[in-house]
Amino acid sequence: QVSITGNGNGNIGLDNSGSVAMGGSIDTMSGAISVNDGSNNIGLLNTNSIVTAGGNDNIFGQVTVNGIGSNNIGLDNSGSLSTGAASDVIEGQVLGDGIGIRNTTTIATGGGMDELTGSVTGVGFGIDNSGSIEMGGSSDTVTAIGDSLFTGFTGGGTINLGAANDTIIGFGDQTIDGASGNGDTAILGFDLDASITLGSTRNNAIDITANGTTMSFNRVEEFVFTNGTFTVGDLIDLV
Repeated sequence: QVSITGNGNGNIGLDNSGSVAMGGSIDTMSGAISVNDGSNNIGLLNTNSIVTAGGNDNIFGQVTVNGIGSNNIGLDNSGSLSTGAASDVIEGQVLGDGIGIRNTTTIATGGGMDELTGSVTGVGFGIDNSGSIEMGGSSDTVTAIGDSLFTGFTGGGTINLGAANDTIIGFGDQTIDGASGNGDTAILGFDLDASITLGSTRNNAIDITANGTTMSFNRVEEFVFTNGTFTVGDLIDLV
């Protein structure tokens, strides 16, 4: 962790521009920045390749802003980030304003019960994904926590939840594919009411528009709103 006494802008806690291959045991890669006031800081930056093997691995990026600041990013991936067959955790967090995880290329997890979490405590988005996030074959969880119920995700990218029964938590501009699992669940955190617009162009697919943002789902079976739980068939019937 890089701790800066006073203000700091444009700092990086851990900058990987090379190729990192972790072994088969339990490994951790962590980058963190802590400042008083500061903007454009990155906890963990990957511009090349991070590959983990069979252990239960942790990849973590964090920026802590104790005062004011903006455009900070916990974990920023513009390279290739992939984890192995065990149960892995990838997390990006900003304690302040910014983006928890930004992905412009590919994040892929292996066959274990993996967790991918992006969060901010101030103004911003949990996960900004304009690339592709590929979860593996077990029951995985993707969580995005922004500054409101409608700013978990942004970026317009795709998230493939993979096989088994997976959970996605949060709402925003993404396309979600539940893939071959038969019990995938989306937890959205707001009421299904007259302010929500539903659309569907094919079986097992639903578009949900809330607060001016559309999130598209394909092959996700269950949707949890704060006023009830609905199957994808229930939502299609309401279109």
